[in-house]
Amino acid sequence: MTTHSSSISAQSDEVTAPSLQFPVRIAAIDVGSNSIRLIVADVHEDSSYRVLDDERELARLGSELPITGRLPEAATEVAMGALKRMRDLTDAFKVNQLRCIATSAVRDATNGKAFVDRVRSEIGLELEVISAEREARLAFRSISRQHNLQHHLVAAMDIGGGSAQLILAAGSVVENVYPFKLGAVRLASEFPFDKRPHIQQYDKLRSHVREQLLSKLTEPPFHPEVLIGTGGTFTTLGAIHNASVSGGTSSAGVQGVELSRAQLHHIVDRLLMLPLEKRRGVSGLPADRADIIVHGLCVVDETMEVLGINRVRVHEGGVRDGLINEMIRDLLGSRGQHADPVRDRLRSVRRFAERCGYDKEHAEHTMLLACRIFDQLCEQLALFHDAHEQAEARMMLEAGSILHDVGYLVNYSAHHKHSYHLISNADLEGLSKRQVEIIANIARYHRKSEPKKTHAPFQALDDDAKHLVRLLAGVLRIAAGLNRTRTSVVRDVQVDATKQRRLIVMALVTDGHAEAEVWGAKRKENLLAEMLGYSIEFVLPERDDVLSK
Repeated sequence: MTTHSSSISAQSDEVTAPSLQFPVRIAAIDVGSNSIRLIVADVHEDSSYRVLDDERELARLGSELPITGRLPEAATEVAMGALKRMRDLTDAFKVNQLRCIATSAVRDATNGKAFVDRVRSEIGLELEVISAEREARLAFRSISRQHNLQHHLVAAMDIGGGSAQLILAAGSVVENVYPFKLGAVRLASEFPFDKRPHIQQYDKLRSHVREQLLSKLTEPPFHPEVLIGTGGTFTTLGAIHNASVSGGTSSAGVQGVELSRAQLHHIVDRLLMLPLEKRRGVSGLPADRADIIVHGLCVVDETMEVLGINRVRVHEGGVRDGLINEMIRDLLGSRGQHADPVRDRLRSVRRFAERCGYDKEHAEHTMLLACRIFDQLCEQLALFHDAHEQAEARMMLEAGSILHDVGYLVNYSAHHKHSYHLISNADLEGLSKRQVEIIANIARYHRKSEPKKTHAPFQALDDDAKHLVRLLAGVLRIAAGLNRTRTSVVRDVQVDATKQRRLIVMALVTDGHAEAEVWGAKRKENLLAEMLGYSIEFVLPERDDVLSK
């Protein structure tokens, strides 16, 4: 049996060559806790795509997860039938590339792996079980393509059947991802309502949701202007709203529909007053979602309360749409093969920096100074015994230098901390998660505090990574100090390390007065000095005096 791989398989060799034949037909299947969805699309050379088919089948794989910890047998059979039909449909469409992902229910169930194995053996589909963080990124990828987020601080939320992912973003750049076990199906199982819900039942649900949110959102990094939501809870909210304002069933789409929190409260209050049978007849509310919609809307309302948001906006796309966009990126990016992997990584870093609106001249000159200091220290002090390790460290220093100020996108105060969050949540092509974390920490420590035992992200690194962060952040702190006025007055640094005296002298080549730069560098020299066990002195040109401690 042919396996339809969740990554680019042998089947896709024909579409990864430099000469692609457009349109390229792709498909994505999303196995969620509530439903299973398929999208088939034709991709064009300009990265646009046209949807050819869009299917959804209800399976409720996560309906018993809070009670049994397993995927229900009956739901599993429904899911197998749905996946078989979807595979047959993709065969009929002759898709060039197919990817299948599974989210919360399969991820958390004790028999999730057995389900994945069965799907592979009986249907020939390779099901990729993704993390909650990846789920959030896919949803946000979809949102950022369709909404103008530039210059806005936003919250984005994907509410599925088994989990909910909250993203805080500055523009289209992710600041933080918060996963919660607050899916609508999961909550309906944990907090079942009577046919006509009692207010006490809703209050109990609301208290639980609030407690879960506050466990991770005690101090949000900023106050978002709007909550943008994906998933069935949000699209149903938009449909109910459209129907209510039109006086009946509305055929209008829900993309971009915006409600105030007061309007959300009105809809929740209305639904709470209705028994389940009558709720199924509410215009805009699909009958198969009537038993879980209040639970989902409770998550929306409490999220807005905790974050102090008064507006919610509906996005029709989601995880599956984000996966399609990711496939398109990978597909189009595969046309050219670059010979220099370091240059490719830094190209990705610079693209991200541009999205953050970075000060290019300042960042690039700071990087130049940092690399000059690093290269000379490596040569004179033999900091690395392996050429590959030294090259990798230099690449991460370059990346950290380019990105050190991207936190300005959020605000100036504590921008070094925002830089850490933005970088650690960035999708930087060609870089491993470990490398991204090191780069994020380098940027985080370019100013203010040095690494401490109370800093959880730094402490989570392995010992070698901690050593690198201290070394490279120490170099970057001095380079940033030498470019303090953002005028590039310090053109070069000539390093002379004397082992006998345990002294590093940095002679500055300048285009003018650089006393402010020396002062800036001296304030930040301690981390590198302590790391190497050397004193550091700075020398200005055409002067005999040494500016030292």
